[in-house]
Amino acid sequence: KAEAEQCIAGQGAKCKGCLEALRKEWKVMNGWEYRALFCHYTGQYYCPQCHKARTAPIPARVLMYWDFKEYKVCDEAYRLIMGVYHRPMLCVSATNPRLFDQVPALSVARKLRLQLNILYHIMQECKDAPWDTIPAAQRYYMQETEIYSLWDLKRIHEVQPKVLKSADTAPKSIPANELLVGLKRIRQKLIAHCVRECGTGCGPQVQQCCSLCSEEEPLYVFDINNTVQCPRCGKVYHKACYKLQACRWCFATS
Repeated sequence: KAEAEQCIAGQGAKCKGCLEALRKEWKVMNGWEYRALFCHYTGQYYCPQCHKARTAPIPARVLMYWDFKEYKVCDEAYRLIMGVYHRPMLCVSATNPRLFDQVPALSVARKLRLQLNILYHIMQECKDAPWDTIPAAQRYYMQETEIYSLWDLKRIHEVQPKVLKSADTAPKSIPANELLVGLKRIRQKLIAHCVRECGTGCGPQVQQCCSLCSEEEPLYVFDINNTVQCPRCGKVYHKACYKLQACRWCFATS
């Protein structure tokens, strides 16, 4: 109570929304108290007209603590949070990169998006790329890898305990998981185009042979678990080969 009184006094005993004076009322157990509600989004107090006690997840708590509990927020904060709920605006890696280690499902989503991003850049010059089969609202999944909407993170949170990772970074079994299954579906479309369907040049960019060993089986640049791409020249190698010898092409031309 003392902390609340101090905070309200710091606001000049006025509602942070409409700036009207906060009224006091008598309560049998607590005596005189302000008729004010605390907003967990702004950290301020509001009158009952500006704070209907609606609840919403707090984006900062989601990113910092993976906390999806819904807290009471003022009407303005509620409209703001709900207004951007489906917009990709939250950068996990910039705010709390440890989440990728702490939340397995989030790590799976990131690896799938890394694969999508690689395929997306390969297909930029392809006139037959199947962009029309991917809804515009989902294209940010492949255009970059780090930005999520609150809705994306909520769906990952709901299935996180059920995720099992496979060798190709896709979940083996994710009951009723729209996001990760959707990412895998997009990946399948892009791989099918680059590996089997494209006749205009995507294939050579997607598959190469490792020039550091004698294996003739082609490597796929999107197979990020088993291959590595030289950041300078773009050559693809087995991870094990690259760790031992680095890029032979760049070494020869340097």
